[in-house]
Amino acid sequence: MKKKKRAKRQVQLSQRRLKQMMLIIAAIIIPAFILWGVGSAIQSNKRYFIGKIGKWTITLPMWNRIKNHIYVIQEINAFDKPRLEQELIDNLAWNRLVLLYLAQKKEHIKVTDRELAEYIASIPAFLDRNNKFSVSKYKAFLSHLGIPEKEFEETLREDLLIERLKEKATGAITVEEKEIRQEWENQKESFDISYKSFPFSEYISQATVSEDEIKAYYDKNKNALIIPEKVNVEYILLPREKIMDIKHKKKPDIESLAKELGLKIKETGYISRQDFVPEFGFNEDFYNYAFSLKKGQSSPLLETDKQAFILRVKDIKEKHIASLEEVKDKIKQILTREKALELAHQSAEKAASASTEETTEGWKDIQGLTAKQYYLPGVGMVKPIIKYIKGNCLGNKQANICGPIETNIGWVILKIKEFHPAPEPTPEDIKKIKAELKRQKQDKKFSKYLDSVLSTIRVYRKKEK
Repeated sequence: MKKKKRAKRQVQLSQRRLKQMMLIIAAIIIPAFILWGVGSAIQSNKRYFIGKIGKWTITLPMWNRIKNHIYVIQEINAFDKPRLEQELIDNLAWNRLVLLYLAQKKEHIKVTDRELAEYIASIPAFLDRNNKFSVSKYKAFLSHLGIPEKEFEETLREDLLIERLKEKATGAITVEEKEIRQEWENQKESFDISYKSFPFSEYISQATVSEDEIKAYYDKNKNALIIPEKVNVEYILLPREKIMDIKHKKKPDIESLAKELGLKIKETGYISRQDFVPEFGFNEDFYNYAFSLKKGQSSPLLETDKQAFILRVKDIKEKHIASLEEVKDKIKQILTREKALELAHQSAEKAASASTEETTEGWKDIQGLTAKQYYLPGVGMVKPIIKYIKGNCLGNKQANICGPIETNIGWVILKIKEFHPAPEPTPEDIKKIKAELKRQKQDKKFSKYLDSVLSTIRVYRKKEK
């Protein structure tokens, strides 16, 4: 059970990080350098087919070159950090290929040879004392790295394609002066405080929810309580060494095949598209067939990297408004949390209104609290706390206690011992912050763009032998 939970967490983390990894790949544009007039290095060759993105065929030479680029990024950025695992490098390479697919096939972005030449001519590393492109400097650099000229050409073209994809998807980005000032203050101003936190989790045992309260919540919100489509799937797993024995069967029956091979027919229980089946992870074929077949229908023989499987839909529950019984436990959790949060609030208010002598116990000190710290264990997100302090406490000399302040995990009260304002930024400071804020806004817009298009792209990776 622990292994299954751990595997589930790992896959969910992987799903959440997929888009982040693509943003990282889009952000890292490594200057790659080419000789003038060199043509495209990669020619399609069916013998080297390893996968497809949409209708775009991925060949082995292309794949190797992309992976080499990821290795270069790693070498440039790693220093004394641990090397990336091979699986992560493979995923990063596929993510880069997806970005290139979006740029070339979806957005029809192109980079001409002239544009490449102009870009090369602007790279400081290859300029001589007269700020002109130096062929000798270029050749020396390329020789030192030992990377073929054609690989550099393809890599540079791809870098520019991804850069232009990002520019096209995000459009013009502006940063206001007040945003720069706010970010500078978040980075540089700090507070020395004492605080006392009241997490709602400490009040869960005191929060009781009645059947009438659950029913009232359900009646008020039932139209929003939707149960998605669910299926119960039967399946058998076949070791890879058995695959060739059954491939000649046109449509193998799941029962007869299980009996013939001495296999057990397993069931998933009722699952939605968002649920996790440990033996399949988020295998695309499994979910596509599970939610497209009719009741009683079976899939063909399907393969993964380590095994093969056949599934059959045993039963289907259509999407519907949940009955009270289906969501009773969920509603109880929601109401219990709300009540625990209110109890935590009452305790925080009581402590805040008490005299200093009565509230000395349980206080903790922090020196140099800033918005950059992001999160405090047992307290919650720091940014809303600092925002509340600046809006309600700094100018209020009569307030001995600041708060209660609501956080994502409960409530907190605090005493401000000392406020350290931010110094005036230099022009260089302003320039750096403006560039960083622009990059953050661009990443946010690009993230929305990826949300809108990634679900429409089918990626097929050829199974390794």
